[in-house]
Amino acid sequence: MKKMTWVCATFEAQDKKNELKAQELLSSLLMDAGGVAVAHDCVLVLCFVEALEAMEAAVVAQWKFQRSQSEAKARIGIHIGDLSTALELVFVTNGNQIIFTQEIDIATNGMLDARLLGNFKLSDSEPVRQLWLSTDSRPKIDARPVRLHEQR
Repeated sequence: MKKMTWVCATFEAQDKKNELKAQELLSSLLMDAGGVAVAHDCVLVLCFVEALEAMEAAVVAQWKFQRSQSEAKARIGIHIGDLSTALELVFVTNGNQIIFTQEIDIATNGMLDARLLGNFKLSDSEPVRQLWLSTDSRPKIDARPVRLHEQR
C-alpha cells in the first residue's frame, strides 16, 4: 500500500480573522490541485497520493497565496508517511517557507529546487531527519533557519 503525502499548514497572521481567511484560501488552492482535506483542530491538513504532486501544489499555492494575501504568511510542512511527522514539521517552519523531509527528496528523485537545512530531531519520538527548504523561485522564500537545533 502506498504511503500518503501529507501537506500541513499554519499561518503567521495579525489576527484570527486574517488567519481564517488565509486558511480558507490556501485550503481551496491545495484542494484545487488534488489535495484531500482532512479534519484537524488547529492545522490545515491535506493528503496527496504522489509526493511530486504535493510539492508542486504547495509551491504553486504558496505563490498564489502570497500574491493575494499580504496580512498572513503560510508555513507549510510536507512529509510522506506519518501525519504526526508532518504536524511536527509545520510547527518548526517559519512564515513563507515550505519545509520537507528527506523522504520527499527521495520520492522525487532529488528533482526539487531546494536547499538542505541539515539534520534535525523533530521530537523525542522521532528519528533524526534531513530537512529541506524549498527554494523554488516562484514564492518569496523566507530564509530564516527552522526553529530547532541541528543534530550532528
